[in-house]
Amino acid sequence: MKLKVKASCNVCGDVYHEVDLEGERLSWFNDQLKKSGVAPVSWDHGDHILVVYVDKRGSARASYTYPVVKTRLTKQNWRRVKAKALVDSNVNMLFANWNNKLYCDSYWRLATEPEEVLPHADTARIASLDGREFWILSSGANRMIIARMLGWHRDFFQAMQELLTQATLAEPDIVGNPVVQAVLASIASTPFFYTSNSASVFSDLNKRVKATRAALLAKHSLNGELALLIDSLNSHGTLKDALLSATPRQISLLVKYYRTLKNTGVLKAV
Repeated sequence: MKLKVKASCNVCGDVYHEVDLEGERLSWFNDQLKKSGVAPVSWDHGDHILVVYVDKRGSARASYTYPVVKTRLTKQNWRRVKAKALVDSNVNMLFANWNNKLYCDSYWRLATEPEEVLPHADTARIASLDGREFWILSSGANRMIIARMLGWHRDFFQAMQELLTQATLAEPDIVGNPVVQAVLASIASTPFFYTSNSASVFSDLNKRVKATRAALLAKHSLNGELALLIDSLNSHGTLKDALLSATPRQISLLVKYYRTLKNTGVLKAV
């Protein structure tokens, strides 16, 4: 599918772009439109990227620009918070608190030292270091740094930024919350599962979420892995407790369909 978009870039002014959407990218784009009414597409403008939200008619509804940096900055005095990764994620991620200069590297396995990337995290941007591209996402004092995976398009950047923003509303200090980190790492492991409704799970993490009788009726139509997780919910004190024993794919599936499962009465937060 060829998409033609006229938008406003706050660096370049009015711009006109075309983009070919196909395969998983097209499927993800259509899923965003179906769930939210808008979907992000992105273009490389050299020293910055432009992200534009378009509606079902292809009209630009909102746009954002993020700088791209390639120079190293002087290392700062950051302190590492020791924590255990709760899920086996294939994505390299850092979580940090910018104000307190604390970071957690439970999901970081790269040769690039965290202290090389963290100085760039004063705001949301893209950093290109050691031949790798790092997505730096920012909300409040929270920072989430993701090493871009092969095959990822930059449309995901804005999706991950939105996700962090919603997570921050529920947890202002993510660096000290391994369960929220696990949810974010699981979603990043399967970014094609993400929709703008995904973030609704964060507000219920500390609540008891029960599977209702409707879950029995819906069980045959649910993904098998998701059904197993839903079956286990009633034996846990809180949703957070249930996720501690879940796989990244189970977490991603629950997050993707969480709002729908609540709206249809399959799940109930008490």
